[in-house]
Parts: sequence; structure tokens; C-alpha cells
Amino acid sequence: MYGSHTPKNDFNKFNNYTLFIVRACQGNICFFNKNNNLVYGKHLKELIKRGVAMKILFYKVPSYIHRVKYKKAVEDLYKTVISDDKFENQTS
Repeated sequence: MYGSHTPKNDFNKFNNYTLFIVRACQGNICFFNKNNNLVYGKHLKELIKRGVAMKILFYKVPSYIHRVKYKKAVEDLYKTVISDDKFENQTS
């Protein structure tokens, strides 16, 4: 569920995984490709530091965050046998 962003909300209390819907102000097409965009807090903090003009409309705080071992997941994926054909199982 999204919450409305108001001036009472302190942006710094949100974490890097908070998802924001922001409205791009005129002329900010280098990062935004639509009028309303989804941006994670990690990127939003950097955009604010750089002085990018935008308006925060809504936010969504994750209910839980799972730690993932991406290196192991990728290694397991490459070890997975897809086919009996040796050519189809090549990794490079």
C-alpha cells in the first residue's frame, strides 16, 4: 500500500529500498522517461543531492527485506543442466 508524501514526512527516515513515485519537473529527461516514475530511495537520495527538480507523490516502505547470496545463485544457475545436448549447455 502506498502512502501519500507530505512535508511532515522526513525523507531521511526512509531506507534505500523504499519505493517512491515521483513527478519529474520540466526538463528532467536525463533520468526520468515519463511524467510519473518509480524510483528507489537509494537513487532518489543521489538525485536530490544533485539538485534534480522533482516532486515526491507517494512512497511504499517494504514490509520485509531478504538477504540474498547473488554469487551463489548465479553459480548454481550456471551449473544447472538445461538439456542433454552438450552444445545447449555451454556457458560461453
